[in-house]
Amino acid sequence: MPAYNKPIICNVETKPNESIRLLLDELVPYAVQVNCEDKTPLPFVLNGEIQCYLLVEGFARINRKKDNLTVSTEQAPFIFGFSMSSNDISELSIHSYVDTVLYQLPLDIVNEIIEKKTLWKPLAYLLTYLSSRIFSHCTRTSQFGSYQTIRVLLHELYRELDHSPHQETVMHYIKSRSLLSRSGIMQIISELKKGDYIEIENGKLKAIKCLPERF
Repeated sequence: MPAYNKPIICNVETKPNESIRLLLDELVPYAVQVNCEDKTPLPFVLNGEIQCYLLVEGFARINRKKDNLTVSTEQAPFIFGFSMSSNDISELSIHSYVDTVLYQLPLDIVNEIIEKKTLWKPLAYLLTYLSSRIFSHCTRTSQFGSYQTIRVLLHELYRELDHSPHQETVMHYIKSRSLLSRSGIMQIISELKKGDYIEIENGKLKAIKCLPERF
């Protein structure tokens, strides 16, 4: 096990990949690979048990069942399923892509393996990162205005451009991750294009030149 000399502090920009890969190396041999080809939403609660999903390759996203709102999108390596109670997590589902490599394992078994192999420190790094992601989502959804929410989501989409083979249109990306109206999104995006703040081609984001703090 690698040494952990740094304090357990991380944020959205400092994903603890080394710690997550260490956990994956220990957990995957006990897990079952998920068939991602049919893109069927995957439940977090199965037969009364909370499930963990081990993202080894590609992307996966968490959606809220009642309105299909995308709560979070993650790139491998990652592990879903640690951060909520069974009541909360039953309202969410995992969505994968055709080329995603994903494994499934009950949380109770995950906890047993972590205890047996003394993996508390890498788990702490992952949980700290999860907390920062949840805080980021809460901040995004509590923005004071439509533009602030769109600004945050445009930056998130731009960070994904170099990694995701499944780039969504700007409209779909923002609409699926916020409660904003289509017309309101379109108006702000149109004004940003006119002001040469962003570059969009065939509905997809190509570049962000500079987004003003307020608009």
